[in-house]
Amino acid sequence: MNTEKKVGIAFFVGIVLLMALTFWVGKIRLFENGYIIKVNFSQIGGLKKGDTVTLAGMKVGRVEDFDIKNNKIQVSLWIKKETILRQNSIFSINDVSLMGGKYVAITMGTTDSPVLTSGSILDGADSYQLNQLFTKAGEISDSIGKLVEKIEKGEGTAGKLLTDEELYKNTSEFMKSAKETSDKAQKIIDEFEGIGTEAKETIKTIKKIVKKIDRGEGSIGKLIYDEELYDEAKKTMKSAKAASEDAKNVLGKMGKIKTWLCGESVYSAREGAFRNKGYIRIEPAEDKYYIVGASKLGTGNSKDERREVEYDVQLALKFFDNNLTVRGGLINSGAGLGADYTLQDKKTTITVEGHSSVYSSPFFLRTNLSYRIWEDKNYYVIAGAEDILDSPSFIAGIKIEYNDQDLKYLVGLMGAAR
Repeated sequence: MNTEKKVGIAFFVGIVLLMALTFWVGKIRLFENGYIIKVNFSQIGGLKKGDTVTLAGMKVGRVEDFDIKNNKIQVSLWIKKETILRQNSIFSINDVSLMGGKYVAITMGTTDSPVLTSGSILDGADSYQLNQLFTKAGEISDSIGKLVEKIEKGEGTAGKLLTDEELYKNTSEFMKSAKETSDKAQKIIDEFEGIGTEAKETIKTIKKIVKKIDRGEGSIGKLIYDEELYDEAKKTMKSAKAASEDAKNVLGKMGKIKTWLCGESVYSAREGAFRNKGYIRIEPAEDKYYIVGASKLGTGNSKDERREVEYDVQLALKFFDNNLTVRGGLINSGAGLGADYTLQDKKTTITVEGHSSVYSSPFFLRTNLSYRIWEDKNYYVIAGAEDILDSPSFIAGIKIEYNDQDLKYLVGLMGAAR
């Protein structure tokens, strides 16, 4: 083989290897067929070429290209040929994880909606980005900082209680008055020590009275030796003993009951408002509890935007060493079920709950993760997603639980009265 042939073969092999490397690096699929769908977004939040496209969680394509059309970013999506998309499918940009990364999520749509074809152009849903959630959290933190600063300056009711000089003076005067009272009491005791002689005469008189009582003389003696009076007193003692046992049972029941006053405020990205919720949790035993409460979405003031108060009445049972809780009943004024699983660190809880809804899809499903931020206080931060089956969106907020002893005794007395 001459030199020219060797050079030609080497050049040909080099070209083939270069093409193969280009196809691999650029993720070019020679043997895959597909079509292009174009979706307009107001913002893409860091979406890149090559990012994944999913349909109901299944990978069906990739991000192909970007363009700007009519003051919006038009994203070209390459979709596998066998994938069927509908015109009422919802296109949204979501976060892969808290560490970063984006993907385009598509909902199934309904079978009565027309099928999208290659070159179709439609508008996507704007997703609430994590950085916006963190900005909201920062604003809340700033508000708390300003409140603490006001207290330190003595502004407001709490600040005045902590820095009021008048309150300090009143407390000091009270302590002085208490000391004077103690001194007077000591003087009275000293005076009693000087009446020994009078006490001896009094004791002699008491001995005479006791002898008369022992002989059954006088009114007191007759009361003591009267058999009928003895029987009545005995019956009275039995009744007192029974009342004491009842009181002991009531206190025993009250000691087992735990009651909690709870409140949470969670921001809904889909609604663009906070849902504020207050409820009472009553725990008659370690393996079950009841929830009674109400919540309201803080939407606008117009009649069309205003939401009604929603109610919660639930029964919860605990399993597997109380790590798994299953709840059922009325959730946000709809019939629903929920489950809470506490991880081994006893700080992190995963919640999944769903209920019928009059404001969204026929069945509203949400999931979140709550984390207790202090070891000895029930203060939690919450993050998750809601309306998972229809239009998923992020939620984030805080929850506080407070053990209320007064409410506990009230519930205990009501239970004992049954």
